[in-house]
Amino acid sequence: MIGMVTITVIQSLFSLMTISPTLNDQFETLVNLAVITNIVPYLLCMAAIVVIMKAVNHLGSELKTTKFIAFVASIYSLYACYASGFEAMTYGAIVTFFGWTLYGLVSDKFDLDKAEADNKAIEEAAAEAAKQ
Repeated sequence: MIGMVTITVIQSLFSLMTISPTLNDQFETLVNLAVITNIVPYLLCMAAIVVIMKAVNHLGSELKTTKFIAFVASIYSLYACYASGFEAMTYGAIVTFFGWTLYGLVSDKFDLDKAEADNKAIEEAAAEAAKQ
């Protein structure tokens, strides 16, 4: 929910930055920017689909079919980015990098407990291996 509100605010700010003499130019710029900023999560999800499916034991033909669909969707998504133009790609990259920077500032609230648990499990496994 916070992410959706954040992207809405950022896209609204960009709409103010793209004010142009003709409404058509402004609309085209906003649409291209929306494509870029909204397609990044899709690309990340498609990149992670194999790990997600293997983690829940979806293997065999189901995994192959999903990988193929994700690959085709990724190619289409990359084409959509390319078709949006250099300016939209540049602004979209800036928004994405800004989002990652914001995440870096608050990531300890979301990821610290898991990272500490993972480190503890690694240390315990190393200690167990050393005993053997």
